[in-house]
Amino acid sequence: MRKLKWSWSGNAVLPALVLAGMMSSHEVRAGDAPERCPVPEGADPSLAKVDAAARLDFLHRTLHDQGRYAHNWKWWWFAIGDVTLASSLGFAIGGAAANSQPDLIDGLIVSAFSVVTPVTALLFAPRAERDAQTIDELFAQTANGRAGECEVLARTEELFSKTADEEAFNTSWLLWAAAILGNAAMFSIMAVEAVTAPNAHDQEEHWINAITNTGAGLVLTFAQILTSPTGAVSAWRDYLKGVVKPKSRVAFSVSPLGVAPGLSLSLRF
Repeated sequence: MRKLKWSWSGNAVLPALVLAGMMSSHEVRAGDAPERCPVPEGADPSLAKVDAAARLDFLHRTLHDQGRYAHNWKWWWFAIGDVTLASSLGFAIGGAAANSQPDLIDGLIVSAFSVVTPVTALLFAPRAERDAQTIDELFAQTANGRAGECEVLARTEELFSKTADEEAFNTSWLLWAAAILGNAAMFSIMAVEAVTAPNAHDQEEHWINAITNTGAGLVLTFAQILTSPTGAVSAWRDYLKGVVKPKSRVAFSVSPLGVAPGLSLSLRF
């Protein structure tokens, strides 16, 4: 009968134990339950069942996209406002050169109202851009949200909610009413100039300027409202219902150009 002899050296046992420990550690981590965090007030209970990492990823991605759109939108409308202001001043200067009192006066009136667009584009820029930067900094400080995951999620939800509220307000009936009233005020001032003009020719010129400039003003202000960021509104509504969409492998988007007026079409893989 033959005997089998087994011998183990310390050098052979140590790697085996290390390997066993790594396998055991891996099995424990793989079996860990996903992180669950509290949900915002008014959210569907199903949201609590969604992994905190998935919730964070959804909010972070959406806010990042909205922040980029808001940045481009701000500078887009600043440029449009500057062009409108320059053209109005040019109209007034042309009226002065041609000795046309209606064109000079109406050009100055329109210029005064045209200042509103570039100024508001900067002073009242959508908060999505700032909030996206804040969350990016928070992620950088917390290993992409993994350190203190529930606290990071709560802060992200807070900022996302505020962004959604602002976007909803910026397309509300109050903004539409303000746009109409602002253009109506400009029309009224030029209408007064038309009524009080010394002759029929000047009256006609004032009325033409009032109608054309008010029409152009309505188109611009309506376009500004219609193109303002709104993605956070629908995303937050879906999120509160427990709908957390994973990152798409192929994404198609339309956004304002960052360097000049226009639209940018992008396809991401």
